[in-house]
Amino acid sequence: MASQFFGLMIGYSGLIASEAQENTTAHNLANANTEGYSKQVVNTTASDALRVYQRYGMTGTGITVTSVTQLRSFFYDTKYWNNNSDHGLYSTQSSYMSQIEKYFKDGIQKSEGFSSISDKLYAALETLSTNPSSTTTRESFVGVSKSLTEYFNLMYDDLQKLQSDANSEINTTVSRINSIANEVAALNQQINIIEIQGLEANDLRDKRALLIDELSGYVNVKVTEVPVIDERTGVDSGANVYSVFISGGNTLVSGYKAYELECVSRENKTNICDIDGLYDLRWKNTGNTFSVLSSNLSGSLKALFELRDGNNEENLKGRLTASGDKTFTMVVDTYKEETNLNEILSKLNISTSGNVKVDGRNYTYAGWSLTYNEADNTATFVFNGVEEGNNNNVPISSISAGTNVFFGESINYKGVAYYQAQMNQWVRDYARVFNSIEKMGEDTNGVKLSDVNRNYFVWENEITGNQTGFTEAENSTTITVQEITDAAAGKTYLAAVNGTDNTAFSYYNITAGNFNVNEEIVNDTSKMATTATDGDVNLTANDLVKELIEIKDNKTKMKFRGGTSAEFLTVVLSDMALASSSASTFATNTDNIAKAIENQRLSVGGVDIDEETIDLIKYQRCYSLNSKVISVMAQIYDRLILETGV
Repeated sequence: MASQFFGLMIGYSGLIASEAQENTTAHNLANANTEGYSKQVVNTTASDALRVYQRYGMTGTGITVTSVTQLRSFFYDTKYWNNNSDHGLYSTQSSYMSQIEKYFKDGIQKSEGFSSISDKLYAALETLSTNPSSTTTRESFVGVSKSLTEYFNLMYDDLQKLQSDANSEINTTVSRINSIANEVAALNQQINIIEIQGLEANDLRDKRALLIDELSGYVNVKVTEVPVIDERTGVDSGANVYSVFISGGNTLVSGYKAYELECVSRENKTNICDIDGLYDLRWKNTGNTFSVLSSNLSGSLKALFELRDGNNEENLKGRLTASGDKTFTMVVDTYKEETNLNEILSKLNISTSGNVKVDGRNYTYAGWSLTYNEADNTATFVFNGVEEGNNNNVPISSISAGTNVFFGESINYKGVAYYQAQMNQWVRDYARVFNSIEKMGEDTNGVKLSDVNRNYFVWENEITGNQTGFTEAENSTTITVQEITDAAAGKTYLAAVNGTDNTAFSYYNITAGNFNVNEEIVNDTSKMATTATDGDVNLTANDLVKELIEIKDNKTKMKFRGGTSAEFLTVVLSDMALASSSASTFATNTDNIAKAIENQRLSVGGVDIDEETIDLIKYQRCYSLNSKVISVMAQIYDRLILETGV
């Protein structure tokens, strides 16, 4: 039988429920603009009915608050995380590609752009052809030539700075990923401590989900949450193992354990124009390599690696044919468009000493030689000074013939490494063709340039600080990277030479960064040749100048990717425009998709101020009515106790 004071308890339960609902509504309103907050609701149920042994059998006992939970859809969270990785990829690509595009376009940089310099260069040659004996016209042409080399020097510096920026951002991003991992692991523990008591850690769960939102912009994310079952009772303990997987299944967080990444600086270069200290990633706990470059992955971290190292899959690769003590031979049989050694060298961008991957293992080398066989269109490399690297304890001599050899990753993206290679190819070919024409002539003093090996375009040696020229080797089939000692500078360095003659430097040594005009000619323009006439010097002869003019549009003298030498910027900018436009379009699309998904998430768990205001009024009235119930019951009990009795 129910107590005579049963009605008071029913009213009291209503007061408790209404108060919880009012407090939760107030909490929702207070966090209406809090990023990542999910609406919370009070879950109630009718209290267990009481048998009163009357004809009606059972009577209600009021209301019970069962829990306060958040409204959140894991389905929409997953959709958001997947799209956010794509958005991170494309927005990062768009940002960096727009910078590269600006670097190359005319009028953007401190110096003039390539097109205007090229036009001025050939205009100066036309003027020189009409009056080759004039000191003024010679000086004018030499001045424009310097502008050309300075343009490429500037582009080289800008791209190296961009590569450095991307490298630094990789380090910053990895640090943030590690920080997120540790925060999630700590939150996992805090959430379990609360929920193992049967409570709901709603705000902590929101904080954890917000961290996953951020993480998904850096790398692909997958999340699982598995209940922990008590082994003794077989009952759910209330705790969960919350795990975070990134980039194709790599465990970043498992329960209370976070696994950190670390950036490891390369001791040696992969490409000749790479900056020093490029980062590779590995796991701190195992030392295993971590890569985000798989085609099915996404995120801003992948974009940074693509932008920094992207080579359009044109990295050097071949197959091992022989190996010995600290040396191995590799054959490359993919040079189908090249017809001589020089055409191979213009596109070759491996460093004189650097990193190589054989059979998936990392090695370093210190010097190499290349022999080209025109009969079967193959190139054979011999690498020397080979050492194991990155915890690799396998000597090169134990690697079997036929094993694949890679210099860097084959990255299907045109990043900094690709555009550096394009510039190197142009300056190498242009310098070689220009110098070969010049060396057919003699200067105004009757000195044959071939006799004194005077080059118009040279390379600035970074080690010695000196300008270095080249020796013609049109029919050469071999170059060798070997140690060169500069007695005057007192320094030793590695350089590519034709054959083994350390005075016959190869055009492979020239890059966009060290491309320059011979200071000897800059200081005395009479040392430039304009005529190929033998015997007495004909100061008014311009036969060589006419040949130099033909370089611009004559593809038999020099071509660049099927076009003329003058179309360099047009071809390169078309690459950039396509990549930049594509990245910008996809960044916009993924941003729009993100907004749509976010609206879907908000439709489930977002705080609507108008809705909460209505709820607040509703729960206030409920509280007042339950107070009225208690007041009425109190009056009844007063009458019962005070005014009735025997």
